[in-house]
Amino acid sequence: MGVFEKPFILEGNPVSSTTSIGISMYPDDGNSIDELMKKADIAMYDAKGAGRNVYQFYNAEINERTMKRQKMESFLRQSVGRGELHLVFQPLVSSDTLEVVGAEALLRWRHPEQGLLQPDQFLAVAEDTGVIVPIGEWVIRNACDHAREWNDKGYPVSVTVNLSNRQFHHPGLIGKTAKILAETGLKPQQLKFEVSENTIMDNIDFSYRNVNELAEMGVTLAIDNFGSGASSLQWITKMPISKIKIDRSFIRNMPADFGDMAVINAVVAMSHNLKMKVVANGIETEKQLAIAQRSGCDEVQGFLISGPLLSEEFERFLARA
Repeated sequence: MGVFEKPFILEGNPVSSTTSIGISMYPDDGNSIDELMKKADIAMYDAKGAGRNVYQFYNAEINERTMKRQKMESFLRQSVGRGELHLVFQPLVSSDTLEVVGAEALLRWRHPEQGLLQPDQFLAVAEDTGVIVPIGEWVIRNACDHAREWNDKGYPVSVTVNLSNRQFHHPGLIGKTAKILAETGLKPQQLKFEVSENTIMDNIDFSYRNVNELAEMGVTLAIDNFGSGASSLQWITKMPISKIKIDRSFIRNMPADFGDMAVINAVVAMSHNLKMKVVANGIETEKQLAIAQRSGCDEVQGFLISGPLLSEEFERFLARA
């Protein structure tokens, strides 16, 4: 694993790789090559689920965990066709006026056996297996449909969709997005994508091209949970990024933690100098809202404003705002 981890040169560029290793032992785990290979494969599947650069020995617990994971993958692959997915929308408001300026689309899955699941209960499986790509396309299309309906009713708000690492780096993202916008009739300027710092940094050259192609189309990009990853400010300043969304961990400790407040003030100053807006995410108290406003955050989001709402609930929220 250490050897594979060392970068190698491909067409003049350094490339890093990671490995996942599954191990089965003779005779404890089987007496035939086929049986040992099958169990080593199960152990490798579990190692991949634990992250990268992981090795795992086969055991009964892993077998049970892998079977559950594979069952969830099977259900996920059928979720779109079965109509089990739906979106909820968390309002995004102007810091000064508290006027609604947009909504973040959040995915929910009504599992046929387990009931309503939150994203953290299934997105890792979707990402690891690639199922996230068709599911992500469904999310973009449905978010655009809802936003166009709100616009048709006189509510000109934008909609934001989170992209995972695999979605953002998928070669079909640009074409699919253009096709969905054309078919739904939503203006490109009203669709926003959010990605994490680590997603941007995973492949800088590709990210640079992707962000610029999206910007040329009219779709803008926000960096989600800024401050939680390992982004390079040098690269971010060279990309047409429209927003920085401050990681909620900095918001959570306000106003008690002066260090976090200093970070927020620094992020706001830097972002405004680069013509980027700043979103304070995770606002739960009036004090946090007041500090976000004083710090110069442009937009705020959190349970103080509203939790995630079904589409019809979001429409009523817009009507009251």
